[in-house]
Amino acid sequence: MAGKSSVLGDIGNDKQIRRHDGMGANRFFARRVGGGDSDSGLEPLTMAVNQAYDGARGAADFGGEQREVIEPIFRLSVEDIVTAQGIEPLCFIIGHRIIQRLHDGILARFEGGENVRVAHRGTVFLDLIAPLGEGKPVGMRVAVTGVFGYSGRYIAQRLLNEGRAVVTLTNSLKRENPFGGRVRAMPFHFDRPELLTESLRGIDALINTYWVRFNHPLFTHKEAVANTKTLFQAAKNAGVRRIVHISITNPDIHSDLTYFSGKAELESALTSLGVSHCILRPTVLFGKEDVLVNNIAWSLRYLPVVGVFGAGDYKLQPIYVDDLAELAARKASEDQNEVINAIGPETFTYRELVERVGRSLGVRRTIIGMRPDLGYWACRMLGFLVRDVIITREEIQGLMEGRLYVDSPPAGATRLSDWIDQHKETLGLNYTNEIARRVDRTLRYKSN
Repeated sequence: MAGKSSVLGDIGNDKQIRRHDGMGANRFFARRVGGGDSDSGLEPLTMAVNQAYDGARGAADFGGEQREVIEPIFRLSVEDIVTAQGIEPLCFIIGHRIIQRLHDGILARFEGGENVRVAHRGTVFLDLIAPLGEGKPVGMRVAVTGVFGYSGRYIAQRLLNEGRAVVTLTNSLKRENPFGGRVRAMPFHFDRPELLTESLRGIDALINTYWVRFNHPLFTHKEAVANTKTLFQAAKNAGVRRIVHISITNPDIHSDLTYFSGKAELESALTSLGVSHCILRPTVLFGKEDVLVNNIAWSLRYLPVVGVFGAGDYKLQPIYVDDLAELAARKASEDQNEVINAIGPETFTYRELVERVGRSLGVRRTIIGMRPDLGYWACRMLGFLVRDVIITREEIQGLMEGRLYVDSPPAGATRLSDWIDQHKETLGLNYTNEIARRVDRTLRYKSN
């Protein structure tokens, strides 16, 4: 953990905040509460304390004795100091007011922060994460959904590299955390909107990657739409300044494909929410944890023939997952309401994509065009063997309708062709199972 300091408040007496004495920081801050004395070191982190304790705020029964309940009135409150083990060099502090109650020798825990302990009667200690050095700006605090998954993980890494504080909302609290203590995980609480709102208090920006790929007995697009609307409203209620939402190219509220109509419904909900927003519309993502490109390579490696639906002449514009992550992280700190087609620099027909993967792997396979219904049932039988949903009828229809192609300039710079060449030794060696990821929420996403 970066250096710590103790904040010492002598309740009802001469309240003061101790100078930081942890490792790595030259100066922290000191302010005599009530007296207004201040050490100017790291002035951005003095939290602009205006009457840090506004007198006693009532009383709470504590072990048979009366203990005062204090209310910090920091413009930037201590409530949301991130437990940032390993994060350097910033002290992330987010502002809002709270009232804590003393009980069992421990002040009620801070949301996202450290505990406050009663050391002895009338004295409260608070551990803070201290900055490493002077003059560092207070970082944004960003909530990213699904950090333990695919795109959310890359977005979180980008934000951490920029010195942002990151928390995640997830349905997979038991999944391995690739960031250790640097990213705090909280449940979605879709069924408890008030708890979801509290989880988002103090957050500057929300980056939403939450969605489901297809309808299934365990999850549906309809449920995902309802949950995401709950998330958007909770963010607004919590005072989140900015929402970056990952959508899809060519959303269409009138489509009979619930993937695209659901995405359109969410875009409409977000644009009418009254919160600054950016909507990113990617097509297909590629990267070490991806499904589509890896499983095309797997098919080419292990199957005698490979089929495409129809002529395979429908287009797609894959974007590298880290290019999308960079874009999302950058847009989180901006203010303009905008919609961006987040596509890569190359356009392939589906048949061209299969052929390009095969050339890179050095594998020659016969590629046959199949009627969409026969192709679906072939994938259904193969899916039975690998215990997965390889593709759905709706996904085939979306591909053949050209919904993964737009006439727009690229938002990403990484070429899929180059990436395939760089990863040809491992690409497709193992099948990537979508259902396994959804069912087993303890294992880390495998990379290819």
